[in-house]
Amino acid sequence: MQRYIYGIIRAQDVMTFDIDGLGPSSPKPQSFPLGDGLAMISTPFSGEQVRPSRRNMLTHTRVLEHVMASHDVLPLRFGTVLPEADEGSSILKANKGQFLDAFAKVEGRRELSLKILWRDGIAFKEVMEADETLRSTRDALAARDPKQSHYERIEFGKRVEAAIADKRAQEAKELRMRLQHLCAQFVEGPVSDDVMIANFSMLVDAEQEQAVDKAVNLLDDVHGSRLTFRYVGPMPPFSFVELKIDPVAPQGAAA
Repeated sequence: MQRYIYGIIRAQDVMTFDIDGLGPSSPKPQSFPLGDGLAMISTPFSGEQVRPSRRNMLTHTRVLEHVMASHDVLPLRFGTVLPEADEGSSILKANKGQFLDAFAKVEGRRELSLKILWRDGIAFKEVMEADETLRSTRDALAARDPKQSHYERIEFGKRVEAAIADKRAQEAKELRMRLQHLCAQFVEGPVSDDVMIANFSMLVDAEQEQAVDKAVNLLDDVHGSRLTFRYVGPMPPFSFVELKIDPVAPQGAAA
């Protein structure tokens, strides 16, 4: 029987977790010992591949979140399937090094995610308030025929975009300074749209979670009228550990 693998934990015994797993019958995930105190969280799986549906991806994440309530967990990428359940020894032999290296990085830690966005119209309003030349150009263009000032309007738009980009970089730097020192590791991801200022992934020691919560709440108190804070976690450390189980040859763990 094939097995679908969610992640790796430190455990020596078979345990059943009280949450529905991935598959038509929603099997309960179990820990499958690999030896040397390591175990994989898995459920039986039949079929050639796992469909990358929203439901399946959410199930993968929910299982990991459930397991991490009681164990440090190394998340595996969605869609990892092993052909045989009795390959534990070969999996451990091929991947033990990357498992132990990854555990050393994340044990006792959780990932927190924070996305920070300008509220509607705030970025344009504030760059206008800060730059008299831009304000004057805006007012002058407003009094002119759009057809006759087409190229000037394009140039004005480029100047506004550059001003907003500079503002984004400065605000992201200031926000990062408020949070980064509280984290074991800190990753700044790409912004996904024009109103997003920053996209932070934070690996935080358990005893520091409340400090990060407090810092984010303070930022919201100070800037909540102009910024939106989307704060999520704790969650499995997807942004800091990427594992690929290989029953034949070891693969590296990349942060």
